[in-house]
Amino acid sequence: MAEKDAPLAASCRQCAFFQPPASRCRRHAPGVGSEEMELTYWPLVKPADRCGAGQTVDDGSETTACGRCIHWVQPDGAGIRPDYRQGLSVEWWEQSGYCTRFAPGPSNDEEKRSWWRCTHASDRCGDGEEAKVDDPGPDLLGELAT
Repeated sequence: MAEKDAPLAASCRQCAFFQPPASRCRRHAPGVGSEEMELTYWPLVKPADRCGAGQTVDDGSETTACGRCIHWVQPDGAGIRPDYRQGLSVEWWEQSGYCTRFAPGPSNDEEKRSWWRCTHASDRCGDGEEAKVDDPGPDLLGELAT
């Protein structure tokens, strides 16, 4: 999880949350979506870009893999089973779950339904929190070991 007082990265290239070669920013976990089975795509950034939430690589900041995070949930201990796979393989969906890092916010619509966004066990972000070894969290801890 990111440290609040860590030094600001001078560019995305120097940031702990920058994912080359895809040039994706993995700083934040996905927010709550408005549609069921909504996939998560992290924003594309240029290596020379920067923001106020970036942190240098050498400050100890890191990202947490979804499959190792306490905020990641697989319903009934299994991957999500959508009616329509959105162009992704059965194997991808077997390793999918919901990021529940952020709670839904209030709305001016009393009928509004919120949905947690889908992520893959190998996705990662800077808002994640690593599950402890004795924590009964996600069952993919061993599969993601490097």
